[in-house]
Amino acid sequence: MEETRKMEENVAIAITPDHGTPCDIRTHVHDPVPFLICHPGGKPDDVMRYDEISTDSGSFGTIRGDAFIRVLFNR
Repeated sequence: MEETRKMEENVAIAITPDHGTPCDIRTHVHDPVPFLICHPGGKPDDVMRYDEISTDSGSFGTIRGDAFIRVLFNR
């Protein structure tokens, strides 16, 4: 995010996998996946780990479908 402050426009960054693949079943599942969204001037929450359990308690909670895109671009 530090480098994006040098740009002439606001930049949002999102990090997320496209699906979960638990090691014990070794195939894709439709469970919610962890994600991170960073907006210029955004207020961080208290989540310090990037995993399914930790991020579920973050400020975004669990969101589904196109709600993710709305949160990413319309914050």
